Amino acid sequence: MKKLVLFLMLLCLGSMIDSNARIVEITSKEVFDIEYKKEGLMVAVFYATWCGPCKMYMQFVKNINNKYAKDEEKYEKICFATCNVDEVQDVAISCGILDVPTTIIYKDGQIRWYFVGIKSEQELKSMIDVLL
Repeated sequence: MKKLVLFLMLLCLGSMIDSNARIVEITSKEVFDIEYKKEGLMVAVFYATWCGPCKMYMQFVKNINNKYAKDEEKYEKICFATCNVDEVQDVAISCGILDVPTTIIYKDGQIRWYFVGIKSEQELKSMIDVLL
């Protein structure tokens, strides 16, 4: 019986985890500094859990992440990062975030795109493709 319960728990957990997902949650200024300084692209999305447009936009980001996961060469060059502005206020303040969602795309540690609001999934992917 215990084995059955354990199996069912693992099955449920596995269905909640997206096997392709490699989205870093920014939990501190130190984590942010490490990620954005890396070589390649970092797509940083600043959001709030209470924000309706943020929820929709986060799904776009997950979808794009999963599309890149199928192309290992490109996927190695991209880091998708999310930052809850209510939980990590020092990062939001240091990045000048006044509204959510806000997206900053860094290439080799330098800001290449900065925009407030949402872009369509295709628009965001096109912006990323230009920088790859």
